[in-house]
Amino acid sequence: MKHAAIYERNRPAPKDPDKGRALTISIVAQRLECSVSNVYNLINSGQLVRTKVGAKKGYRVYESDLDAYIKACTDDECALDG
Repeated sequence: MKHAAIYERNRPAPKDPDKGRALTISIVAQRLECSVSNVYNLINSGQLVRTKVGAKKGYRVYESDLDAYIKACTDDECALDG
């Protein structure tokens, strides 16, 4: 049973060839040039789609979902503007 827990902990993020890589929240924050808490706010408000990974690993955002958010985010209505 212990080995199963180690496997679960070290399992890579889910891969979806149509959506690209699964990015960590900190990488998403770097790409958006904002804080991690701001990314969580975008996720909680439904503006940014996330995927749950494992019991402890938290969330990941697919590259295609991040690109779609950036494309939809114009200068007038971007949630990151405050």
